[in-house]
Amino acid sequence: MIPEETRIAARMLASMGRGHRWIGRHLKIHRKTAKAILKGHEPRARPVKPRILDPFRDRIRQLIEEDKIGELTETVVFQRLKEEGYRGGRTAVGEFVRSIRRLRKRRAYCRFETDPGETAQIDWSPYRLLVGARSLVVHVFSMVLGWSRYQYLEAFLDEKQDTLFYAHSAAFRFFDGVQAIGVYDHMATVAGPRIGTRTLVNERFERFAQHYNFEVHFATDAPANGERSKRPSPTSKATSFRVANPSLPWRT
Repeated sequence: MIPEETRIAARMLASMGRGHRWIGRHLKIHRKTAKAILKGHEPRARPVKPRILDPFRDRIRQLIEEDKIGELTETVVFQRLKEEGYRGGRTAVGEFVRSIRRLRKRRAYCRFETDPGETAQIDWSPYRLLVGARSLVVHVFSMVLGWSRYQYLEAFLDEKQDTLFYAHSAAFRFFDGVQAIGVYDHMATVAGPRIGTRTLVNERFERFAQHYNFEVHFATDAPANGERSKRPSPTSKATSFRVANPSLPWRT
């Protein structure tokens, strides 16, 4: 099956006068496949080979189903499977875990009202864009103020911790202030080890939070109060959106 974005790119290049051989080389597909796309025919699909992950799919579904409050990370699932004999890569596990969670019914939470300047919800979300003939993944940082729902959005090429530091600093400058509490999901650049039901803060991120004088809370540590980060997307009160490739000003 040829991805739709590849089909679109092939037709666009053909409209610019490129031949199927050139298109094949440029998009890294076989020239016959490129020719079939331009003629509107579906190339004959190759037999699907069994994947290393296939015998473990039911086990992953079981682990996700047993995770009632959504705190089981992709890394933990990967480690569990390795202990049970899985020899594949982490990427395949993560993609399958995310596909299951997208299908799960979202739980309802009561809206948690906060005072001005008290909380902000922070999260990442990846989006795939087609830029010309190139497919590009951008990672959107979101900071939503709890009281006003004003939102700061900025797109980056990765979700590294230094990038997260820069994004926070940019949001603080934009809002001209720092919230008292930052609410996060269990992203690896913020969350540290767990002790019982409590999640500790990543040591380096904790120093960053102390530098700006705000507390770190995790959404799934206290779901009853409504503190849940959301997938970053522009709201009616979104105040800024930028695409950046920054030089990072804050380092330990």
